[in-house]
Amino acid sequence: MQTLITGKQCRAARAMLGWTIDDLAENSGLARSVILRLEKEETNIRHTSLSALLKTFSKANIDFIGHHGVSEKRDSVELLRGENALEKLWENIFFTLGDTGGEILISNANKNLAAYRDNLKANNITKRLLSCEGDTNFIMPKECYRWLPKNVFAAGNSTYIYDGKVAYQLWNEQIIILIHSNGAFAAEKKRFEYMWETALIPSNV
Repeated sequence: MQTLITGKQCRAARAMLGWTIDDLAENSGLARSVILRLEKEETNIRHTSLSALLKTFSKANIDFIGHHGVSEKRDSVELLRGENALEKLWENIFFTLGDTGGEILISNANKNLAAYRDNLKANNITKRLLSCEGDTNFIMPKECYRWLPKNVFAAGNSTYIYDGKVAYQLWNEQIIILIHSNGAFAAEKKRFEYMWETALIPSNV
């Protein structure tokens, strides 16, 4: 996962987008002076500032290759395998949405969410969760939930939708399919919104 951006990469990315330093400052929420210092290759730039720049360029469909390359973002599919596949997914979620917050939509939410509850709150990440009708194991505040009817709920897999990405988790297999695609994100978000609007509001328990 990309963790740094160099001054040369920042200048090249701005050039690809036709952005001035002021444009980048406005889109990233950073001070102009921070960007100028980075582009002069100063090394005392805070990690949170670098992260904000990476996220800003990512939303503008720019990818960084190593510590030298810059390219337009292309759709891609990533397989997360093994016992720590879910942990890798949540690392990606917090990297993508952390610091500046955001929203994650999860259909067929399960008990694995409990381990990440505090980090979601700490990073100001909002969430909406679709679970099975009658499930009262509310790991998050109840207002975050809607119930899918039992004949609709797809036990055995979960879908995570967040900021240009969609992840499909197979419960019985140690594999997660992570799709980096604005088109896939838009389609799955639209489907989630429809289910959310037609789902049941959990009754008092």
